[in-house]
Amino acid sequence: MKPEGREIHVACITPTDDQGLVDFQRLERKVEWLKGYTQVTGISVLGSTGEGPSLSPRMRGQVRRHVALLKSPEMLLSSGVFGCSVDEVLEEIEDAAESGVDVVLLPPPFYYSMNSKEVYHFYLNVCDKSLLPLIIYNIPSFTKVSIPEDVVQELASHNQVAGIKDSSRDFAYFQRVVNRTRTLEFKVLTGSDDMLLASTIVGGHGTICASANIVPHVISDLYRAIDDENWVLARELQTSLADLGDICRSLGGFRGWKLAQELMGAGSRNVFSPSLSALKDDSRLSSTLSQYSLLWNTAGS
Repeated sequence: MKPEGREIHVACITPTDDQGLVDFQRLERKVEWLKGYTQVTGISVLGSTGEGPSLSPRMRGQVRRHVALLKSPEMLLSSGVFGCSVDEVLEEIEDAAESGVDVVLLPPPFYYSMNSKEVYHFYLNVCDKSLLPLIIYNIPSFTKVSIPEDVVQELASHNQVAGIKDSSRDFAYFQRVVNRTRTLEFKVLTGSDDMLLASTIVGGHGTICASANIVPHVISDLYRAIDDENWVLARELQTSLADLGDICRSLGGFRGWKLAQELMGAGSRNVFSPSLSALKDDSRLSSTLSQYSLLWNTAGS
């Protein structure tokens, strides 16, 4: 059972084999495993957790096609698309559309600094010609561009803009975006595992997050606890997810999530070039993961 009105999208890890290529066998097992969780409403491939910027356009296309063929029909498939020019972005969106993707996850260009007007026109020019709807991707820690709230508000009424994934970890920003777009058909999703409780209380619509690779049912239990106004359990589950996220971020973000997935017996810690060696075991992460069996029992999963 999925919580009413809550969206849980997995910021999908891209498995890597020993030669530094996509491990499609493990990817297949990953998608099949996720299909067993009815709480999961979507799979989001090739974002920051999925190392999308490190893969070539050809490899990104292969991942999209593979997941599109394997996922359940009711699962929404979103995909990261990256580029510093409108034409480059539109070319990849065309490939995504042909691959079976439902919506693209689009960060702003990252090379030159951009003012509000330039950010707005970049997205507007893409939207006007895009074959797919898009989710605005606000992740200034990587792009060095924070998408202003007024730009989000203006874009939110465009028929090709489905929502925003905010990974700024700025709660005040998230709340202002929710308030500015509340009357529109526009999804405001958090990418921060430690903000699921707070973002839901102020009107957020769900998440695209990395911890859904490991414990999607715990996220669902958290949303259900909110709906039931079981605040003690909601805080407990949020704290556990925040602890897991803090450790994985301290280990290098996607590297930490890959190690966590391997420790749970569901993947490899290998990473894509230009990243270098994979992580060594981490006792904090092992200890945190070992406690989830207790949480599953507590939450009634």
